[in-house]
Amino acid sequence: MSLHAWLAFVGASIILLLIPGPTILLVIGDTLANRGRSAWSTIAGVAAGDTTSMSISLAGAGALLKAEDAPAEALRRNVTSPHGTTEAALTILMAKDGMAPLIKRAVSAARKRARELSN
Repeated sequence: MSLHAWLAFVGASIILLLIPGPTILLVIGDTLANRGRSAWSTIAGVAAGDTTSMSISLAGAGALLKAEDAPAEALRRNVTSPHGTTEAALTILMAKDGMAPLIKRAVSAARKRARELSN
């Protein structure tokens, strides 16, 4: 799998994990129902579940790539619905000005700041 494809997958996974959904409603509901108790245990459980889900997805994608002779791009095409929402998002993320340049700029800025802090 190319670095570009892997970064696009990780980026899309993180974006999907950050989108508010039923899990956020669980945390808010738990917080409101148990005003005297901290919601951090619920938040930790949600984070553990999301991390587990993403890790299993990455491991499964890696196993598929290892088992197949086809490149990662072929696997992605096989699991992406034509003209669907995932294809629409990946078209943006994998464009020349999509996720890869943004991640490169972010890593470059972090590296620069790390050097400044180490001096």
